[in-house]
Amino acid sequence: LPIYFYFDPDINIDNLAIITTINDLAIYDININQAIIYSYYGSLENISQLLSSNLSFITKIPNIKYFRELIETHGQDLQSAENSLSFSDKPLYGKKVLISVYDKQLYAYIMLDNQQKAVDEKILFEKYEDDPDRLRKINQNLDTLGKFIILSSDNHKIEDILSLYYNREIIEQVSDMDKDFAGLDQLKANYTEIIRGRLLLSFISKVIFTRISQKLNESYINTRSILYHMYNLKIKIYETATLLEELTKPQKEVFVKLNLDCPFQEETGGLPRDCFLLKHKPAASLSERLPKQSKNKKNPSK
Repeated sequence: LPIYFYFDPDINIDNLAIITTINDLAIYDININQAIIYSYYGSLENISQLLSSNLSFITKIPNIKYFRELIETHGQDLQSAENSLSFSDKPLYGKKVLISVYDKQLYAYIMLDNQQKAVDEKILFEKYEDDPDRLRKINQNLDTLGKFIILSSDNHKIEDILSLYYNREIIEQVSDMDKDFAGLDQLKANYTEIIRGRLLLSFISKVIFTRISQKLNESYINTRSILYHMYNLKIKIYETATLLEELTKPQKEVFVKLNLDCPFQEETGGLPRDCFLLKHKPAASLSERLPKQSKNKKNPSK
């Protein structure tokens, strides 16, 4: 469940922003058991700060000099039967090595994804296609293609580390609502206060959206579809009554799952009379409902 967001108006995000966030959460008495950190923040400076705070963490090392040094030292014999494993039906190779960072012992999980290697290889060849120094630059990068390193302060089984790290994808899916659902992929505003306001409204929406998703667990319809289904819940307004249209199966599912007061009888799926007529006026007499006749005009009809 989203509980906090941090807004930095500076486009060049400080690498220590993650420590600022952790300290800020501590002020609100929010204790962190484990931090799953995006690779952008996986710098040695951040790792040093995390180690000094004794915070358990998992991160992905970006493709920096330290990454290449670990690959050269431990990643040359990855592709072997004893290192084979599977994650989300994808074949991988990986091994765990104990390393020292700032005199602290950490666990590095070095992985090879051959499917990703083929993609990286194509990108690499296209990048240096017209470069006069093409061969040298390609050779410099060949050893790292398809390889990545997950760093952890705790000793996990290599079969478990991938699922632990990729838990962040759930968080990213919630964050992606800003772009896909809330329309915040491009904020056009001249003032910081306007951006903060939009982000706050988006954050509140994400909390509501996530709570609905949690309550609709094991439902056959997803949360995004539910919003459209409920949007189509209509009423007809007459002079003497306001009538609720018949509920669809997804709409009934939403009322039950969210424990909302529902204007239908769950046993029969029908609408009780007192709920069907949401608003009503006293019934008009017959003379009031008949069209008024002109005093100067005779009406021979009975």
